[in-house]
Amino acid sequence: MHKMMMFVAAATMLFAAACSKDDNKKDVTEATANTLVIDGKTYQLNSGFHGTDRGYADATTTETDGAGEPKFTIIADVESDTYNQTYDLAEENEGAMLFFNIHDYNHDYTRGPQDFLNGTLSITKSESVFSYKVTGKTRQDENISFYISVPASQWGNNER
Repeated sequence: MHKMMMFVAAATMLFAAACSKDDNKKDVTEATANTLVIDGKTYQLNSGFHGTDRGYADATTTETDGAGEPKFTIIADVESDTYNQTYDLAEENEGAMLFFNIHDYNHDYTRGPQDFLNGTLSITKSESVFSYKVTGKTRQDENISFYISVPASQWGNNER
């Protein structure tokens, strides 16, 4: 009887440990058009795209901080040879100019490609829409996804 109780207790502890590991797992929530998602919290974005051969995408959250500034700002430089490509953020992607930065107003919080352990970056430009989408996990153990989507009718043509 004693062995049976020990077996039940051990099985219960293993089951509880397995369940708590699953509870601690955080899945990346993929952003929808013009949103930023950090560890499951979604922020709406005002997004823009400017440029021709060399582009510049930007977005600010509609949610503001205590000083009335956007909670987060995203900037991204985009070269025309990266259009319609998907990149693995865990790899070096030599030859491709990939730069983006997510930051708060004071730059106390900042994340860029170098902060990602894994994930993807997809850049698409057609005659009708430009999109820039990042989804992955950072070295700071955050799940981040953002999706900048700008219809052609709202593109600026000034190069930066």
